[in-house]
Amino acid sequence: MPPAKFWGAWAAKTLTVRAAELPRVAGAALVAFALAANTCSGTALGAPPPPTSRPLAAGATTPKTSPTVAAQGPSLVIEPALETALTDNFNPFDTSSPLGQMGVPWFVYEPLLEYNELQVNQYYPWLAESWSISTSGETITFDLRPSVKWADGSRLTAADVAYSFNLLKDNPDINDGIPLVSAIATNPTTFTLTLSKPGYSYLDNIARVPIVKSGYAMGANPATYVDTSPDGTGPYMLARRSEATPKRVTLTARAGYWQGAPPAGQLVFPAYSSASAVASALQAGKLDWAAAYMPNVLTGYVDKSKADNHFWAPPVDCITLELNLARYPFDVLDVRQAISAALGRAALSLGSEGGQAPPATSSSGLVLPTDKRYMLPAYRKDVDDKADLLAAFKLMQDAGFHLNAGGSWASASGKVVSISIQEAVGSPLSNVSSMVAKQLATAGFHAATEPVNTIQLSANLSDGDFDGTVLESASGPTPYYMYENWLDPALLADGRTADGGDYERFGPATDPAGAAAVTAALQQYVDNPSGSALAQAAVEALATVVSKQLPVIPLMYGIAWAEFSTRHASGWPNSQNPYEPAQPLPPFAEYTVLQLSPGT
Repeated sequence: MPPAKFWGAWAAKTLTVRAAELPRVAGAALVAFALAANTCSGTALGAPPPPTSRPLAAGATTPKTSPTVAAQGPSLVIEPALETALTDNFNPFDTSSPLGQMGVPWFVYEPLLEYNELQVNQYYPWLAESWSISTSGETITFDLRPSVKWADGSRLTAADVAYSFNLLKDNPDINDGIPLVSAIATNPTTFTLTLSKPGYSYLDNIARVPIVKSGYAMGANPATYVDTSPDGTGPYMLARRSEATPKRVTLTARAGYWQGAPPAGQLVFPAYSSASAVASALQAGKLDWAAAYMPNVLTGYVDKSKADNHFWAPPVDCITLELNLARYPFDVLDVRQAISAALGRAALSLGSEGGQAPPATSSSGLVLPTDKRYMLPAYRKDVDDKADLLAAFKLMQDAGFHLNAGGSWASASGKVVSISIQEAVGSPLSNVSSMVAKQLATAGFHAATEPVNTIQLSANLSDGDFDGTVLESASGPTPYYMYENWLDPALLADGRTADGGDYERFGPATDPAGAAAVTAALQQYVDNPSGSALAQAAVEALATVVSKQLPVIPLMYGIAWAEFSTRHASGWPNSQNPYEPAQPLPPFAEYTVLQLSPGT
């Protein structure tokens, strides 16, 4: 695709992102937004590319156009998620289907850009080789790669991209929050997206939009449309309908892929219904790549073949205790601080996620090491990994509470401080909830867990019918996405019902000054390029609110758990080469597969 262009009145007034080469190959450009503090226009700075161990595949610059398969490279057997039975449905908009849960359609259908969740503001140009954002931020112009073709051999055009985004505009159920106004193809390789808000903070949402061919799901609801004959631009295809069965789905590398032949000839997705079955398959060498929780992953998997078996679980989000600030006494800051002080985070870490999830070290919730650029001295390493019961006792006494004859904290009127921690039955976080309750009970709080099913927990969080719960935060290219989901008062309908976030009820009714500061900081971030000094200051302000007000209590860092084998392929992401989380899940998995080299 040609370099980014300036159009009409936007000349010299756009923030431009450009990529010189394919992001898959050595020497490629990846994108990191950067901008001077006092301006909202300029040229983006290119960061170094993710190192790759394989050269440009043969034919990558002049790909074949035949919709046939490219039978080369090893097969990789992958387990992204547990599913009892697989259905023959490759609809990338249906994330609730078995294949959607496993991310299989994302090897067939591709986005305009991809991003690395382990590096702040690191985007990889994909179907779009460049894009520019207007000064207002509300218009984004994408230049498409001219050589991309669908599996049937027809060429990808800007009309296909416009159709894909108009599907989102006309069907809100499949739109992940993008404030769409219009999606227009201005020429065969140029696509313009107009939003009702600045688009800087929506690039990750755009990166999660699969591009489909014009006419896809025509006359049907795209959220429920059954796609049994997928035709994407991606590196893999369903070669035969017989290769999609309830027990196993096999994708085959296709000839004519715009980046050349993929390194793996086939991707095989078996159906596993239990974690124990996946663990057995990993130990027997039947799986190449998985995202399966194994408490004994080092001794039970890695040590069985240290040359081939590998495990990596980098921190990607923050696990917190969320208390209902609309309920007394959780609306009292001293009480929240006492609860935080009473928690032994090292013990929580050792007792969950196989001891692999690091304890949180900052009251801000910033995830380390990824978010270190936002870490101010005021909240750097301000959380001890051990419980400080003396501090907790003093905070409770300062707040007017006392220990009653039974050893429980009570108010001046004698009302016992009771904390019911709701947990979803079967949730990976349920053991964390149990340990939190036990630690708080040791500190004098009348704490216990309350198991509920997932549907009931969701309803209770929405309605505010809970004392506390342990949740994993949202994540994205910057901490903005975590803070927006935690704190945005706009997520509280009528100031009461939580719509997908702000479950702790942080808002004008519970903290007027804090809510005003949050709203201003969120708006400042949205209005400015995400690499700018103003966006940086906005994230720091949000981190300061969380640190000082503790609307959520950070416990530890959630990890992207992944096992992978180098028997059939090498070049997996790891701590020395963190180009993506290693999990076989969208939106990371396709990029990861294309960085691999066939093994011996």
